[in-house]
This record gives sequence, C-alpha cells and structure tokens, in this order.
Amino acid sequence: MSSLDGALPPPVDQDDLGRGPMIMAITWIFQILALGFVTARLIVRKHKQVSWGWSDYLMLAAVIIQLALQSLATSSYTHGMGKHDRSLYPEEMITILKDNWVSVPPGILVGLLSRTSVAILLSRLFSPHRWFTYYLISFTALMWVAGIVQMPLTYLQVRPVEALWNFTLTPERRWDTRIWLYTAYFNQSCCTFSDLTYALFPVIFVWKLHMPLRERISLIFVLCGSFLSMAMSILKTISLGQVANAAVGTPDVQYSSSTQLIYGYTEQSVVIIMGCIPTLRAVMKLNFSKLSNLRKYYMYMRKSSASDDASNGYSDLDTDSNKLNHIPNAKGTSKTSVGVGDPLNRFRQHGGSNDQIPVQQITRTDGYTVTYDTRERIPRETV
Repeated sequence: MSSLDGALPPPVDQDDLGRGPMIMAITWIFQILALGFVTARLIVRKHKQVSWGWSDYLMLAAVIIQLALQSLATSSYTHGMGKHDRSLYPEEMITILKDNWVSVPPGILVGLLSRTSVAILLSRLFSPHRWFTYYLISFTALMWVAGIVQMPLTYLQVRPVEALWNFTLTPERRWDTRIWLYTAYFNQSCCTFSDLTYALFPVIFVWKLHMPLRERISLIFVLCGSFLSMAMSILKTISLGQVANAAVGTPDVQYSSSTQLIYGYTEQSVVIIMGCIPTLRAVMKLNFSKLSNLRKYYMYMRKSSASDDASNGYSDLDTDSNKLNHIPNAKGTSKTSVGVGDPLNRFRQHGGSNDQIPVQQITRTDGYTVTYDTRERIPRETV
C-alpha cells in the first residue's frame, strides 16, 4: 500500500475480524439505549410542561458527543479495529491508533458532562441533606479539575503530536509516560468513586423511608446499574496503560487495548442511562386503571355501533327537539317528560305562565340517561 509495506511483513489472516464485531455490537446497544433514555427524558419534560434545566442540557450534550465518538469507533472498525495486529497494514494500524488518541479528550468530556448532570439532579432531589449537596459540588469540581488537566496533557506529552500514533516517527521530545498515565489514573479513579457514591448515598437516604417492596427493588436496580458503571470504570483504568503504550510496537498492542473501547463506551452510556432514570418516574408510574377504563369504553362503543348498524337506528339526535320532550307511550298517546331542551318551554308545558317563570334559579339534574329501544325505535329518557 505504501513504502511502509516493504519494511514490515505483509498482513496475515485479514479475514479474521477479531474482537471488532463484538465491540461494535456491545457499544452500539448501549449507545442506542442511552439515546432512548435521553429522548424519553426530554419528552417527559415537555409532556409535564417543565422547562429544560441545566441537567437536561448537559445530559443532551453528553449523549451527542458520545454518539460522535461511537461513529468514530465505527469508522475505525472499517479500518480493522479489533483485528490482531498481524492482520493489519501499517496504514491501518496508524489510523486506528490515531482514532484512539483523538477520542480521549471527548471521552473525558462525556464523563464530566453526564456526571455533572447527575450531581445537579441529585442536589435538587436531596436538598434537605446539606452535607450531601456540598459533597456533590466539591467532588464534581475535583473531577473537572482532573479532567481539564488530563485533556491537554494527552497531546503535550510528545512532540510532534503525530508520534503518539505514528510509530514510524521519532519523537523530538517525550515526557515520562507516567505523567499522563498517573493523571489519567487519578481522573478515572474519581469517576469510579463518583459512580459508587452518587448512587449509594441516595439509596441509603430513601431506603430509610417506609417504602413498598416494588420501590425497594427499583432502588436495588439503580444501585446495580451504578455498580456496572463502576466496574467498567475500573476495567478502563486498568487498560489505560495499554493505550499509553500503544505506539511502542510490542506485539498485539492494538488488539489488546481494543477492549478499552468496550469498557469506556459502556461506562459512559450506563452513566447517561442511570442519570435519566430518576426523571422517568412519571412514565414508570402509569395509571393502568385509566387504560382499563379506556378499553372498557372502547368495547362499549363497538357494541353500541354494531347495535345501531344492525337496527338502522335513529340518527341526527337533536337535544333541543320535541322528540326528546314528547315520548309516545304504548297506547300511541304522547306524554311530556323531564328532558333536555329549552327550560322555559318545559315550564310552560307543565302549565306555568310567563308571570310564574322563576328568576335567577338553577334547575339541577343529578342524573340523566337516554336509552334507545331498537325494536320500537323510540328514544327514552330518564332523570
């Protein structure tokens, strides 16, 4: 493919995709779930006529950046990401390593935005616990400081910066790798600790309340989700060393470090999902009794429609007509009933005069039904 091909052995087993399909499947599943939860969160806000807050905008920004990173990982997959190093051309290896390093700062930003959104939401939900609010503010600020320090160090540690991923270049200057690596360890450890405490403390607060078993199980589910995010964060921390040494040229470095995409992207998606769950309680608490009543009403309307069609029944029912005020009896004569229509006409029909018309009085009807006899085609009314 280029002059590099003559200096390195040709690739073998190019049809072996390695871990690539597994990485794409897992990361895209969690990405779609994160998008769905954020979309549901914003829809619920709009349905409840609640304006979007800072936590909503931060979470939306986090999922958008995460989607861009997922697209970059998909592009890297088309170049052979996940394959064994021996199955790649040198240019493919350089492209994959470049995508890995380019995605580091945006990945840090996604974690900061999503966790800040969670902290804002928790500070509002548990505002009576002042110490917890102060803890959220201070620890979130610490994470931002660590993340802001790590992002520029990613590209300042080597000159020229292309030497991070292009192993054919000889760096003019390279810092001790441990400077960036220990900074990354500290930042990721803060994220891991936040995943634990941001879920554990709220669960402790709410668990002390008298709650039904169903809500306690929901809290356990939230805590388990946080444990999953924490586990992915720990695994990502372990794999950071492999990412830092990806350009050294040791065998299968790219293949071994490709699993950090699973850990990192899954962690970020899970944080987004768990941060949206508290805002979706209105959806989880659906009033199924209303759905049942709606179904009964639908069945009733179907039966009524079928009955009317079969009997070619009475149509154009006028509530102000005398058809409802005068109903023939079995002998064919007419009788006046208390029904709808003009109340003054009904008053005169009962023998009242204009001088006797009540003034400023309210006629109250507590119950009113209209029935229809399909055999006689006679509307009947009852008060």
